[in-house]
Amino acid sequence: MNDGKRLKSQTRVALAICTIRRPQKLQALLAILRSQHWPTGSWLVVVDNDPLQSASRIVDSASATFPVNIEYVSEPVEGYATARNAALDSIPHDCAVCFLDDDAAIPTDWLRVMQSTSDDNPAALVRSRYAHVPVLPTDAAAVDRQASELLADGDYAPAGTSGLLIPTGWRPLARFDAYFNVSGGEDTDLLYRIEKLGGSEVIAQTIAIEQQRVTTWPLKDQLVHARWAGRLAVTVHQRSGDSTLGMRIRGFAGALAALAHCAARMLLMHKAGATGYFTLAACRWSTATSPIHAPSAFGRRPSSSSTPE
Repeated sequence: MNDGKRLKSQTRVALAICTIRRPQKLQALLAILRSQHWPTGSWLVVVDNDPLQSASRIVDSASATFPVNIEYVSEPVEGYATARNAALDSIPHDCAVCFLDDDAAIPTDWLRVMQSTSDDNPAALVRSRYAHVPVLPTDAAAVDRQASELLADGDYAPAGTSGLLIPTGWRPLARFDAYFNVSGGEDTDLLYRIEKLGGSEVIAQTIAIEQQRVTTWPLKDQLVHARWAGRLAVTVHQRSGDSTLGMRIRGFAGALAALAHCAARMLLMHKAGATGYFTLAACRWSTATSPIHAPSAFGRRPSSSSTPE
């Protein structure tokens, strides 16, 4: 059992959720978090990025019976980076910060596993595993079951900001760049900047779950999003002063490999898989053919014309 090691832990962790005008998603997440095995000394921070403070009523209602303290923070300046920086500013520097998006769901031992992994690797960023599912579980027991299945199947990827724990040693340098306020990508930028400074990361043996969005969009919308994602990846490197030659070469190679996988799946009549690889090829092609210079302002993250976020 790992309980003894967890009880000896000196790491205090604040779980930070940034939300903006998504009351139903926030309510669903708070309901699941009631069953979380909260580590000693941990608490929840909810950053409301709506200038009208629409999340305050939901937080007030949940606070009365919530198992740990909930701190409500209002950040009226809208933006991905601004909201996350508001969370960092509200949490003491001697505490680790663990981010989670308001449309995610986590198993009941998620925060303890993240904390334990950080205790074992105190100088490293900790990233949860992450997976998208067609239908998001709505209760803690169902989340636990699906998380176990996804971990066993290996059907996951490393998390971005949602599922990122920043340890105390990196807190002074952990600031999200407001350049990415509208577009998103602030997590990729932060992780890359810390990597350039010699930072390391570990992947925790736990998983956060989110409902699929992009993969259910019409193909034309998926391709728009893929081009945006490829361009964003290049921009992160450009703003760090990197040469993009290596990225272009890898982009071309990745596009060809994705097209080969797409053709194979078409031959096997796996249409969904073929579409996914075709979209990936578009992303890699965009990486390979992006302009030489980063734009002065990056565009808003594209959304589907027919499927609500």
